[in-house]
Amino acid sequence: GGRFVAETLTPLVLDLAAEYDRAKTDPAFAAELQSYQTHYVGRPSPLYFAERLTEHVRAAAPKGRGAKIYFKRDELNHTGAHKIN
Repeated sequence: GGRFVAETLTPLVLDLAAEYDRAKTDPAFAAELQSYQTHYVGRPSPLYFAERLTEHVRAAAPKGRGAKIYFKRDELNHTGAHKIN
């Protein structure tokens, strides 16, 4: 633990930490963050049902069996396939 930051920046880091603590309990902040995660970052990533691939797999499987296949298309996010945490 601890903060490894230049001494001259310590007051600013403490101010930022205090503002973040305040924002975490603000419903407006939570709503805005959720909106960005859903509409810009793409979280949670949408799943796309691979209908034709599922049909192909199920045709080779015993009746009523076979996988339903979904694609998780993280590469379509504005930020690419890596995650924003």
